[in-house]
Amino acid sequence: MENRTNIILEEYIPLKIIINKDDEAVDYLTFSKNNMSYIELTFGINSHFLKRVTLLSSHDFEYSDERLLIDKYIETNICILKNKIKCDIFKTIIYQNGAKIILSSEKASRYVKVGNVFLGLSNNKAIVNICVCEMSLMELNHLKNELELQ
Repeated sequence: MENRTNIILEEYIPLKIIINKDDEAVDYLTFSKNNMSYIELTFGINSHFLKRVTLLSSHDFEYSDERLLIDKYIETNICILKNKIKCDIFKTIIYQNGAKIILSSEKASRYVKVGNVFLGLSNNKAIVNICVCEMSLMELNHLKNELELQ
């Protein structure tokens, strides 16, 4: 398993993380709230393994002076099967070293680590948040600037 994924700094895209760039055909799982906040998880059609995470917009975001730390997790790939989820909450918090995208009022009972992306899972295995750690200052500034321009 890779230690670090590749974050792409792309105009109009606050956060794009490449996890696996093989040639497998892909499908998408989207999370959205009120047609104003969207995140897209891209996964392989056959393997169902996570390939890419793209934060397209986040109407609700804030900054934190704290560091983002994930203490307990398992390191593995994750299989994704659904394709569209409406969120009761959609909020991005930008930390000194990363970002957390909250997708549900449910709390994460465990985390799955894929590169430097942590998927927070509820007790019933639903994705409730997505955390990205070890982001560079340039990556964090890009995220901040793109969210502020929305």
